[in-house]
Amino acid sequence: MDNLEAAYRQPYFLTPPDPPALLNGRGLSVNTLHVADQTFPDQGTFAKLMRSRVTATLADQTLTITARGAAPLTLALTQLDVFLTKINMDKRAPWLWTHVAYATGLHVLAPDDDFYLAVPGGLAAQFLVRHPGQLPIVDELHLAQLPEAADEYAFSSQLKAETYDQMVAGTPLAFLANDRPSSLQSPQL
Repeated sequence: MDNLEAAYRQPYFLTPPDPPALLNGRGLSVNTLHVADQTFPDQGTFAKLMRSRVTATLADQTLTITARGAAPLTLALTQLDVFLTKINMDKRAPWLWTHVAYATGLHVLAPDDDFYLAVPGGLAAQFLVRHPGQLPIVDELHLAQLPEAADEYAFSSQLKAETYDQMVAGTPLAFLANDRPSSLQSPQL
């Protein structure tokens, strides 16, 4: 995750670029993530209107990215780093929100690829580290040690108690504790 901070400061793609190699060192906003029989985020029907139309599917040791009007991109994963980004909602929409929310960050490593995916909500990260299956998962923040949450609200509430800033301190993700906006911090809010 050496290039995470640089990728974090660039605008993220809302659809896979053509050629896909342009994605290397950058981030891609994902509308929906499918893992096993789970779908993240688990939201109502209007959520799809507010986000990119990119779907990512993780199975065995592969990642498949699909988007309307583009050929599917399937990668054989060598490593998948799972982490969280903090979204201070009170600074983004103070009239609506007064809490911290989280987004799942995925650092995708394949033989010829090195990029990031941003998935709304933190439950996807928790599910991946607790149920890795055949995926080559790296849990930099030790999210598997958190109690399993029933929904995004419960996840955000329990993570406040664990203090996100302390979790990222001393890791390559320490810069994520800062309160500045960025592209991967808040996909399509």
